Amino acid sequence: MSQSVEHHFHHLSYQLKVLESDGTAFQALFESIMSRAHPDNFQAVRTYGNQGDWKCDGRMNGQYFQCYAPDAMKEARLRAKMSADYEGCLARWKEDVRTWTLVHNGKSGLPPGACTLADQLAEKHGVAITQWNRHRLWQELDALPLHKREEILGSVPSRKDVQSVTFAELKVIVDYLARTNPDATQVGPVSTPEEKISVNHLSSYAGQLIRLGVAQTRQVQDYIDRHPDPSVGEVLKKRFSEEYGHLREEVDGDNDLLFGKMYRFASIGSENARIQGAGLAVLVHFFVTCDVFESGRIP
Repeated sequence: MSQSVEHHFHHLSYQLKVLESDGTAFQALFESIMSRAHPDNFQAVRTYGNQGDWKCDGRMNGQYFQCYAPDAMKEARLRAKMSADYEGCLARWKEDVRTWTLVHNGKSGLPPGACTLADQLAEKHGVAITQWNRHRLWQELDALPLHKREEILGSVPSRKDVQSVTFAELKVIVDYLARTNPDATQVGPVSTPEEKISVNHLSSYAGQLIRLGVAQTRQVQDYIDRHPDPSVGEVLKKRFSEEYGHLREEVDGDNDLLFGKMYRFASIGSENARIQGAGLAVLVHFFVTCDVFESGRIP
């Protein structure tokens, strides 16, 4: 069964939210997902006075969860936290613990030393250790109906919102973004979307949104051509190129995250679904003309 446009947008929003959340924000995201995915079984555990949380952020049917989302994943600090939290949880909850699960948002998974430590601790104490990364947590969110996902991630555009983009929505985007002096640069070459999606190693989620947005690129170009300021196209190109260059340094090769950040930039952070749809159309316009992301053309 094909997935809805809202599903793809929510995956994009989730990637941004989970990777940009740390500490209590990540724990709150985990709780909001699990409490909706397993309302009858999951129990969030909160810090209480000087008792703390007994080294547990949530539990479900003998599985005890501990969240970890530091600013930067450091192996020595991670190993120390795993030992303290795992053994502290067993000391407090005792035989109730059948599985201890570390929930983290690390981009590249756990370092080898942490995996080895998990094996050693599990062998020593006889309680299994598992880990949930952001992809595993997405599976819980992915299974929720649209209205439950919206409670966590907010509303997103529908296919109709994107396909019915008008000059009114484009005006909001263009007027907001076209606030800089343009460079005298040339419009980039047109690249085949499928080739460019592949070259940039974008996931099926991002790919489907690009394919949807391609149908509206003519509308975007028409608006730019009709705009009373003849330089607006170059202004927008400069803004998108500069933002792309800046964000590319942040994401450490994660192009899906880069696409999500560029989409948020293009939709000017709006919560209005039609403005978000217009933002996708404008982003894909510059994606197709090779002003953002690596070109799919062979030199």
